Amino acid sequence: MPETVPSVRYVLVTGATGKQGRAVLDALLAYNTPDAPKWHVLALTRGTGTALKSLPNVTVVQGDLDNCGEVFKKIKSLLGETGLYGVYSVQVAFGRGVTAEQEIRQGKALADESAKAGVKHFVYSSVDRGKFSAPEMSLESPDAFCGIPHWDTKVHIERHIRSLHLPYTFVRPPIFYEGWLDTSINKIMGTMAKTRVRPHVKTQYIAAEDIGGVVGVVFENPQTYIGQPLAIAGDELTFSDIDAIWREVLHKPAPTTLGIVGPTITTLSSTARATYKFFDKDGYKCDIAKTKEIWPATKTFKEYLEAYGKAK
Repeated sequence: MPETVPSVRYVLVTGATGKQGRAVLDALLAYNTPDAPKWHVLALTRGTGTALKSLPNVTVVQGDLDNCGEVFKKIKSLLGETGLYGVYSVQVAFGRGVTAEQEIRQGKALADESAKAGVKHFVYSSVDRGKFSAPEMSLESPDAFCGIPHWDTKVHIERHIRSLHLPYTFVRPPIFYEGWLDTSINKIMGTMAKTRVRPHVKTQYIAAEDIGGVVGVVFENPQTYIGQPLAIAGDELTFSDIDAIWREVLHKPAPTTLGIVGPTITTLSSTARATYKFFDKDGYKCDIAKTKEIWPATKTFKEYLEAYGKAK
């Protein structure tokens, strides 16, 4: 006898107030209608989640991925026998006090608790690693590691998820468009792209909103995407391409700073050196056409900047 699918499915979305988590939350809620909601989001946040509390079919769960056991106890008390259908797993990879060990520990613990809870679909936000994560490359191979610490953490987490036999989908995006608008990093990001990557070499990007769109489709179609790694991107551009789009759409050059910043950063930081060597020599290998097949609304960089300009 086929398993009964509940009329409303509950999904835990981690990092719900961050770019990816909020995009996934919005994407799932977009499938709901007032008279027949399909998805209810349990929005995990370390803060109060005030901005989310008024949203229909959203329950804020205050908690921390350093204590996944307590998070799942709260979920159990909320849902009782209804059970948790899905999890969107994303961990912080950068920031003050964030370590690779912490990211791995959190990613594995969330997968462990999800397996114990009988989660039906576990979607993990990973990263594309070009030839190191190509379809012909075994995840178990030592060559799956690319030497970039905050990417290699995700190999460990992906391996652990598969070992638990969780019904998983790995979503592997490249760089976010959002970085180009973040005034705390965009000048450095632009300078690195201009000076540390050869002029003819293209780098891939995507909008956080479109990651959410893809994940929404993935949750809506588990029979198609469970067991799949999806390398997704919206555009592929040289720095000159990006600069031309900035000038056309926003009427100013792409953000950069002093040229000496690029070589200085790669001299001082082994992680930056490995990352920009990857961008220059290997590069992402996301399938843009497949991404748009999954989520037709996927934006090019020009479309993303145009939407930003209209919203200002």
